[in-house]
Amino acid sequence: MKRFIVFSLLLFISFYIANAQTALQLKVYSFPKSFPEKYAFDPKHAYEEMLKQKRPNGYKRSVYERYAEAMSYQKTDAFTEGDMYLNWTEMETYLNDIVHRLAKSNSAYANMTAYVKRSPDMNAFCIHDGSFFINIGLLAEVKNEAALANVLGHEMSHYLMHHLEQSYLEMAKVNTKRKRNSNRDEVLANLHQNRGREMQADSLGAFLAATAGYSIKEGLGNFYMLLQMEEKELSRAQNTDRKLHIDDEDGVSIDKDEKGDKVISSHPDLKRRIRNYKKLAKRYKSNQELGEDANFLNMQKMARLEVLNLLKEQQDYRACVERAMTYYLFDPNNDAYVYYILEGIRRELFLHPKELDHPFITDNYDENYYPLKQKGILANLRILVPDTTNWKNIVASELLIADTLKRYPFVTWKGAFAYFSKVAKKRGIGECYLTMALFESDLDKRASLLDRYLAQDKILYREYAKSLQQNRLTESIKGNTKELILANEVAFVEDHSYGYHYRRLTSQANSKGIIRTIERLVKKEFPNKELIVYNDLEKDNFSKAMRYKQVMLAAYAWSQAKGQVEEEVEESANEDAIKLMQDADPANSKRKVQTSEDFYSPFANRKSKNNVTIESDQANLFMLNPEIWKVFNSEKLYALELLNVVSFTDKTQVFGSHMGWAYLCLPYIPYILLQDLYLRVAFGSNKYSYQVKYYSFSPTDKKYTNWYVAETVHYKMYKPYLLSTTYDVLHSRKINNNTDEKE
Repeated sequence: MKRFIVFSLLLFISFYIANAQTALQLKVYSFPKSFPEKYAFDPKHAYEEMLKQKRPNGYKRSVYERYAEAMSYQKTDAFTEGDMYLNWTEMETYLNDIVHRLAKSNSAYANMTAYVKRSPDMNAFCIHDGSFFINIGLLAEVKNEAALANVLGHEMSHYLMHHLEQSYLEMAKVNTKRKRNSNRDEVLANLHQNRGREMQADSLGAFLAATAGYSIKEGLGNFYMLLQMEEKELSRAQNTDRKLHIDDEDGVSIDKDEKGDKVISSHPDLKRRIRNYKKLAKRYKSNQELGEDANFLNMQKMARLEVLNLLKEQQDYRACVERAMTYYLFDPNNDAYVYYILEGIRRELFLHPKELDHPFITDNYDENYYPLKQKGILANLRILVPDTTNWKNIVASELLIADTLKRYPFVTWKGAFAYFSKVAKKRGIGECYLTMALFESDLDKRASLLDRYLAQDKILYREYAKSLQQNRLTESIKGNTKELILANEVAFVEDHSYGYHYRRLTSQANSKGIIRTIERLVKKEFPNKELIVYNDLEKDNFSKAMRYKQVMLAAYAWSQAKGQVEEEVEESANEDAIKLMQDADPANSKRKVQTSEDFYSPFANRKSKNNVTIESDQANLFMLNPEIWKVFNSEKLYALELLNVVSFTDKTQVFGSHMGWAYLCLPYIPYILLQDLYLRVAFGSNKYSYQVKYYSFSPTDKKYTNWYVAETVHYKMYKPYLLSTTYDVLHSRKINNNTDEKE
């Protein structure tokens, strides 16, 4: 009897585990609540240490000081502004192992440290102190670890040969404020130097990779990948100012624009680099056997999830769909790829409903590059997988259609959404039901999909779905009263004869007191508002600071896209009206033709069978991006605002006004010899001004949905003037509100 009970219990546990739902893993990483101490770098100390080093010959101390300040703050900003992954130990350890393996030939390079950058681009770079910034997008795309090591060896070579320092100082010397339009020859000469440095980095990088035991031959694949990406970018149909690519007699990459001017690339022509790298591969032969590296594949799988999440976060929905489709071809059993394809399509069509019946993905490419454009991506997968030899590894064989077949699983964007919706339903991918519900314009069908979504145990947006189901997305957070102002560090900018200089050390020293003064003003005059210093919030609750930042960026992107969408909808309506007039006759003159664009337009009110109208204007941003609603709901926000203060000093004047004009009038100094000095004396100034910018976003109130609210510029930033300006700017929204009510 006991055995039977134990057996039954084990059977029940096994059944429960087998049927228990787990949340769909859409990303691997989340920001920590507190900012990790190991990433808290001191830019002032780094700046002082750089100035102790020997300055390169031929450059003034002032120029090198600018370089030191820029480099010192570049590293700090990268971490505090959320551009880097913090405490992702597994990924950092993996990449540091490769970097240290490349650098082991010289103990002086042991200080190099790899950090992971939150960017979907294929790139990596090394800064002045040996800090290696490696984009997660690079790991997501390279073929194997050897290919990755070849890229890192190239970037490490730039650091070892001080190329970054040389390029910055040369450009600072050339790119002066008064010569920005007249120094073309000098700029091109400097770019020629950069091309030479790229070739040097290729050679030394190959040596470092070979010494570390990596195959140089695998590095060739990186160049072919870049060449294919370059061809894709040049072929995009929407790129109206596309340049023609040719090679000059030296094999240097040259682009010709419509005017026939030559714009020489800072990198050598990729074909020339490929020829050079083939020679290096022969020189550094490797016996490395390239099997499947389980560790690399695991890291790449995580990297790909992060890339898709970043592209969605950055509102680059087309790129998100393309990448997710590519990954799906080789790993169709990954449910996250299905989700990103569906969600990417939904958001792209929400913003651009006219694309609904366009060919899937290929509508953005030139017909010369993709002749089968009207048949969609399945007619030829070369856009997603340019290397046709890799097609044999495609697992989603049902999408690899032979040319002899006339029918494809889908052709248009709408067809692709329908196809992957069936896949999601068949697998029961819970998170996809919300995507399908938000795509559905029939409210009764939407309600059914929402029911299926809410029936899942592990979902991301339960409260959101409930509010959407009740048609109360906006209404449910209208009672919020919290108006949060995020205040950035006050920026101190100087205008010199060589150009503008952002004085970060001055900003760091003086900003805190100024912001505290404004904070007291807000507390006294605007009790309904709460001002938070963004730099302090990053230290107290870093994950919340990043959420606020992402919402502000998404809101700004929405404000820009909204105008574009309204123009597209208006244009579509005009086209339909013209069509109706052309086809009009007594029998059908009153007939209304509803196009797919009208049907799916995010700015059209929609009704269900019971005649309930869904919220349109206010709810649109929440419909596009549920994460914004989630933040406003959880934080009880009514408005999210941003306050920027910039102090500007013009230091282009050489002498005081009286001495300057007297000097200018001296007849014995030839004007041609001291032209620049004359201009600075005569037209330079020693003026001061400041600028206050205020942005406000409140999605629950029509009057406050404008992203940009006010900007005021005044002379000299004395505290009474600054407080008066800040008061006027913050009060401007109330004034605008009263004006709207009167109208």
